[in-house]
Amino acid sequence: MDVRSGLPFGLNSGRDNSFSGIGLDRADVRGNPSLASDRPRNDYLNTYFDRTLASFNPVGTYGNSPRNFLRAPGAVNLDLTIQKTFPIGERIKLNLRGEFFNALNKAIFGVPGANVSAPANFGIITSAAEPRILQIGARISF
Repeated sequence: MDVRSGLPFGLNSGRDNSFSGIGLDRADVRGNPSLASDRPRNDYLNTYFDRTLASFNPVGTYGNSPRNFLRAPGAVNLDLTIQKTFPIGERIKLNLRGEFFNALNKAIFGVPGANVSAPANFGIITSAAEPRILQIGARISF
């Protein structure tokens, strides 16, 4: 079983207002944009953090938001394998195997959009890992 907290991420302005030539300026934030995680699923995915508290950094600055100060959603994952070997005669064996990836079928969401210049997905979770996957195999040994 794999239980982990979410990946850290920060907010980018998407503009080179610092004139550094790199274009990795951070956004300006007024307060803590984190929201409670015990909200309805649709609200949680469409508004992961308070977007109204983030804005473009002023011209000539790098932005005041800290590096990696927010956390993406955590994950719970259980991969499972079940196998059984059946003897067939004296020298032949049949091995049946079932593998279950994300056996609990828990949604593992990606990092929300963190670029102020991309308002269509800013603060919105648009990706998720694979759902439950089942794999069955058989092997005959002789």
